[in-house]
Amino acid sequence: MTLHRLLTSDDRSWALFPQVLRRCAAFIETYQSETHAAVLDANLRAKFVTGDQALGVWVALVDDTIVAHMVAFIEETPFGRRAFVVQLEADVAMVPEFHREGMAAVEEWARTCGANRIEMWTTLPERFFSRLGFEPFRTIMRRTL
Repeated sequence: MTLHRLLTSDDRSWALFPQVLRRCAAFIETYQSETHAAVLDANLRAKFVTGDQALGVWVALVDDTIVAHMVAFIEETPFGRRAFVVQLEADVAMVPEFHREGMAAVEEWARTCGANRIEMWTTLPERFFSRLGFEPFRTIMRRTL
């Protein structure tokens, strides 16, 4: 399994990009994401084609087949610049080393773009709050840089 960041300067990235767009649309459908598919598609196309460094797209490949993808954007907030992961999905079980390699790549990119944290929304339950009577809906995960 290899990690590959999609960049406009790389022919392999251009070949993989249509597959990433399809995966992103399927992700929205599967997980009922709050992201509008057409808006994400247009945003990905515009940022990828222009080489906008505020877009980070990584794929995990097995024999040139995408088995996982991650899409993130750099965003300005009142609390500083953040890297916001909008999609993260794996079709196969990932080894812990691969998780670390992927997060290290995102962290390096985020730091290069001047971000002070990485955040994502998730539908995974936050067990602590359930003890207080809350029901999980979404949790914002933050990794301070």
